[in-house]
Amino acid sequence: MITLLTAGEPVSLRSDVRQRDVYDLAGLEPECRLLLIGMHTDQIHLDRNRDVIDGFLARGGTLVVCGHIVRPIFTGAPMWRVAASTSQTDLGVTPVTPHPVWEGVDPRDISSRRGVSGFYGRGGYPELPAGSVVINRVHDAAVDVELRRNGGRVLLHGGNDLWGYRAEGNSAERILPQLLRWGTEDWV
Repeated sequence: MITLLTAGEPVSLRSDVRQRDVYDLAGLEPECRLLLIGMHTDQIHLDRNRDVIDGFLARGGTLVVCGHIVRPIFTGAPMWRVAASTSQTDLGVTPVTPHPVWEGVDPRDISSRRGVSGFYGRGGYPELPAGSVVINRVHDAAVDVELRRNGGRVLLHGGNDLWGYRAEGNSAERILPQLLRWGTEDWV
């Protein structure tokens, strides 16, 4: 089961993605194997309910977090910091390590929207646990990172929700289907 935690208006991603209000986090189904957390989700509430996220990861779940983590929403969560430079010329996305979620995505298609840079990310995660894989950078910041925590797998994106690129009219549209495929690839 795929669950998207929402913090307001529902987002239509795909028919098999269940939506759950973040304030009903305690009711997260044990069958959930892929948990998507968006940028505008209440991190204070998530921090107070960290045991639910830790339990999800301990069951071997895959967690995708978009936005700027500034509270420890799971044990060992790295904290987001703004990039050293946020000038338009420094906010281009630089691929570091190939990853199935970004396969075939042209970095130019996520580096700017309507000619403006910074929507994809303006910072990232400077202090990462050992074994973390940096996927993409914005200036000096690791904006996309995969890591293992508490028995599960975590994908961090230090910017706007990755599913927001689903109707861009360019290669960025590949992100959502590839994210859902990657997040469910080991399911039996």
